[in-house]
Amino acid sequence: MDRRRNKTVTEYYSQTVNFQIVKLKPSCGDMARVIHRRDDYGIPAENFNRDWNDYKNGFGDPSKEFWLGNENIYMLTNNDDYMLRVELEDFDGNKRSVIPTSSITSVTVAEAGKRSVHKINTEHWHSHVTCLVRSHPYRCLWRRLQVPIFIGLTRQSESAQYAQYSHFKIYSEAEYYKLEIDGYEGNAGDSLNDPWYGSNNSPFSTYNRDNDRSSLNCASMLKGGWWWKSCGRGLNGLYLHDPQDLTARQGIVWFRWRGWDYTLKRASMMIKPKGLQSNT
Repeated sequence: MDRRRNKTVTEYYSQTVNFQIVKLKPSCGDMARVIHRRDDYGIPAENFNRDWNDYKNGFGDPSKEFWLGNENIYMLTNNDDYMLRVELEDFDGNKRSVIPTSSITSVTVAEAGKRSVHKINTEHWHSHVTCLVRSHPYRCLWRRLQVPIFIGLTRQSESAQYAQYSHFKIYSEAEYYKLEIDGYEGNAGDSLNDPWYGSNNSPFSTYNRDNDRSSLNCASMLKGGWWWKSCGRGLNGLYLHDPQDLTARQGIVWFRWRGWDYTLKRASMMIKPKGLQSNT
């Protein structure tokens, strides 16, 4: 890492002179910079429903909840080729997915109380089904018929919950810090690249800078700045202690994992230059 460049970016974030560097899991040889963290650190909780300048400059405590700052992230990711890793944890005390997209090998759907069986395209089943209760088989609502169903899954082995992108950058403020990601892998589901409600190629929005394509102000409605496209879900909403609170959609949501109305306990975003290895 260029020490002069690192110093310039670090000094831009006026609230700290340190980037936090962690080991990625399970890739124990890789090191990454934390650019975002959500967790319960007591009262008062960090406020993520902030304006454009706060998201530009960064805010929070880097040892707790924080956002590094869009200008910092822009300066980093435009001076090198970076990858992004998102790590998630639910309120069940584990980092496993309930229905991880990448581990599904087949899907069978039966309406509750009926013998009829329907098939849903495995690649796109999330767009048709909302799972309401954690159980096995999974009790869900099939939006096409608006009836309760049970889903049986043939699954691969579970592992730590994450989403990783081999390419990550954001553009300058002149382009509203537009996000560019590609090369998904992981078991949390590709929420950022969903064609309708994802974030790829979307500008950043805050409640006072509405840059999304929706007729609504997504940042204002969902209580946090994010790369909103059509008011999907993001990781910068309210911190809630009940994962299925009536306002959970305004929380910390990765919709391709626990669904649209489940707010997570922990989330973090980490970046590292491609090929950068630790000395340990």
